[in-house]
Amino acid sequence: MTVVPKINLGKNCGNRKKEKKARTIAIIIKMVKVHTIAQGQLIKTQDFNMKSFNDYDWHDSEILQIKINRESPGTKDIIEILIKWPNDERNIIVFEDCYKASLDLYMGIIAPEAILEAEVIDCSDQLKEIKLEWEKLGVDLTNLKEFYINTNSSNSNLKIFAKSFKMTL
Repeated sequence: MTVVPKINLGKNCGNRKKEKKARTIAIIIKMVKVHTIAQGQLIKTQDFNMKSFNDYDWHDSEILQIKINRESPGTKDIIEILIKWPNDERNIIVFEDCYKASLDLYMGIIAPEAILEAEVIDCSDQLKEIKLEWEKLGVDLTNLKEFYINTNSSNSNLKIFAKSFKMTL
């Protein structure tokens, strides 16, 4: 079995181009499949276990649905996005503990809403502003992250400021 080294991108607001290049290299490496031989000529293919938001192969996946759940405002603010991956599998990305969302969506385009890129951002001016606003109210948002999605089809931009995300079926 081949082991792929993890690239440490750091958590500062340093050189964004260098970080993006390193992230792109890491994604390309993770797209490689590991082949192991088991019993004679049988070849088993395994995908790497991708747990980090930046590790998913977002390019050309499609946004099928966006759902904002405010059934328990302030205690359970959730955004769910139904994704169709290039291999036709579907998952729901669940953003939990949301504090802000900016959905700059262009509608009316007759094409699937394909994703160009998606990444989690640990340090941005807008993220700092949100943390400062809530800090004044006594709320510690140290773990708050900016989840950014940009689409191919309409150049729409989604910014979701949440503490965490998970993938569900």
